[in-house]
Amino acid sequence: MKSLEVFSTLMASAAARTHIKKSIIDNRIKFDKEVLFHGDAEFWEDYDDWDPYADLDTEEIEDIMRRIAAHMDANKDGYVDSEELTIWTLFSMHNINAKWAHEEWEDIDMHGNNMGMSWQDVCNEEYGFQFEQSVDQYGPRDVEKFDPDNEEYYEFNRNYNRNRAKFEASDQNTDGFLNRDEWLSYNNPFKHQEVKDKMIEKIMEKIDSDQDGAISLQEYLNDWRIRPSDANDDALEYDIDEFKEDLDRNGDGILEGDELIFWLDADLAGDANDEAEHLMDTCDEDQDGKLTAEEIVNHYDFLIDHEIMEHGDTLRDFYYHDEFRK
Repeated sequence: MKSLEVFSTLMASAAARTHIKKSIIDNRIKFDKEVLFHGDAEFWEDYDDWDPYADLDTEEIEDIMRRIAAHMDANKDGYVDSEELTIWTLFSMHNINAKWAHEEWEDIDMHGNNMGMSWQDVCNEEYGFQFEQSVDQYGPRDVEKFDPDNEEYYEFNRNYNRNRAKFEASDQNTDGFLNRDEWLSYNNPFKHQEVKDKMIEKIMEKIDSDQDGAISLQEYLNDWRIRPSDANDDALEYDIDEFKEDLDRNGDGILEGDELIFWLDADLAGDANDEAEHLMDTCDEDQDGKLTAEEIVNHYDFLIDHEIMEHGDTLRDFYYHDEFRK
């Protein structure tokens, strides 16, 4: 009986953590949708040269940092905990990726195709090669022979299913190509709820082999275009640690719900975890594992230069939007 009670308590605790995490993610998605304009060309063209240190005095910076801290505090308990810090950092990193994608758009080689980026163009842009035959206005394009045991192709192979799902979800007009806005969605798929949901739906169809709506450790380990035949123990141990430490946020042994957001770009999730831990270690003056608004304000010069503030862009967003000058 006691074991059953302990199990029930653990399950209730995990469910509560999942609900809290979902509210944190929903809070950040809402914030990006209503306030941030990353992905819009006019936004970057107007404000690309903005410098918080040149355009704001210390009092203005501190005031904006307090308001940012209030938005990071999704559960409104007066603190920014490690989960809130990690999720805010992860979404900030996606926004930075979209900015880079915008800046690179004009330089992407689309092989004479004015419809946008094909899946092959995306593979070329991200990995420098392609394995699937295609034809452009110049004729058939050269392809490489894919070898799943070649370490050069490891990242492509490991991320193939998730990237393909992200491509199909971002191709909102389903023409097989990504225009500029769709390319920005590909690089920041969580800015738009419909893209996020469609991406999760497509990847689950491919990887969720038992169709239980969650990703188990074994399903996670099976997520390859073609599983390598010579996977070594070190690589396996790394993948298991990544699953447990970076992705399985509530420790219940599966990835489900908004927890899948971390899995959809596991490398970026790992970076966000590391970054958030570094920020917490630096700014948490009383070492209680959470940040007050004043601790965030006291370290604004450190935080502004990091990804969590998009290297200053988050302050710019608050500065230029009247609804956040209250």
